[in-house]
Amino acid sequence: MPTEDFSTGLDVALDIYDPVDNSISRIGGITRFRATPMTGDLESHTIDGEDRFGTTYRGWEMEIGYDRFDGLVDAYFAERERRYRAGLALQTVTVTQTIAERDGSVSQYRFERVTLKQTDTGDWNREDKVSGSLTGRAGRRVKVA
Repeated sequence: MPTEDFSTGLDVALDIYDPVDNSISRIGGITRFRATPMTGDLESHTIDGEDRFGTTYRGWEMEIGYDRFDGLVDAYFAERERRYRAGLALQTVTVTQTIAERDGSVSQYRFERVTLKQTDTGDWNREDKVSGSLTGRAGRRVKVA
């Protein structure tokens, strides 16, 4: 739920749809999510003295931090690695971001054609929690609701 006029990290949930096994997984323990547009710049400086600028959209980069509550993430990426090493095709996934808005409404954004990779499985220390991270790139982001 938003606090006063601010969205907080408590307002977001992420679901991952994998078409290979036709499953939707909600990653538990998410501590951080960042999605950044990948853009390109266009510019033209013509002899008539006009400067013109434009932007192209080239997808999205994302970072997901999580605290390990169970083996879901590790098992998911172990299966992807198994499929890769067996010469099976790997599919892109879809990530849906659901946001609780201040006015009580819900916004959803779908990141399509996502490649995800596990970039850190965490440090295993005696009395510390284990935190990991994922990164990914999406072909596009679409507003769903």
